[in-house]
Amino acid sequence: MSNGELVPPTVTRYQLLAEEIARDLEAVAAKMPKLEAAHRRDDDFIRAHVNVPVRFMATTISAVEQTPELERVKRLDTIEGHDTLQFLGAFKAVHDQLTHLADSLKFTMKSRKARLAWQSLQIYAIARGLARDGSHPSIAAYVDILRRDLGPRGRPRKKKTEAG
Repeated sequence: MSNGELVPPTVTRYQLLAEEIARDLEAVAAKMPKLEAAHRRDDDFIRAHVNVPVRFMATTISAVEQTPELERVKRLDTIEGHDTLQFLGAFKAVHDQLTHLADSLKFTMKSRKARLAWQSLQIYAIARGLARDGSHPSIAAYVDILRRDLGPRGRPRKKKTEAG
């Protein structure tokens, strides 16, 4: 490719699999009725009302259905209320399953990274030992590069404040 042509990057099997799973998740999301994206506008409202017991809401629906005076104030749509209770009951299991999947994926990513990090640190320690005697110049060069890429050890130093 000496004519200046750009070569497309290599696509890994994990990238292909991740793209396929992302498409599958989009298809699953599209099946969910009236799925709402999180937004800050309603955070306070949701936080203030999300812990009201489901049993209380079900009883309220029943009271409105059985009491003409409550039904006349038109503050609760009983059909929508029943629909919401059915949605909550049905999708609780789906939420639990998705949460478990997300937790497992996150743990798997951390676990695999930790194993590779442990192996990399072992190689770094071995390479440092081999580089000390001076008979392995190529290893010494890698030690310098590895030290650079590992970064400073320990926690970053706290900046002194004027009072401290």
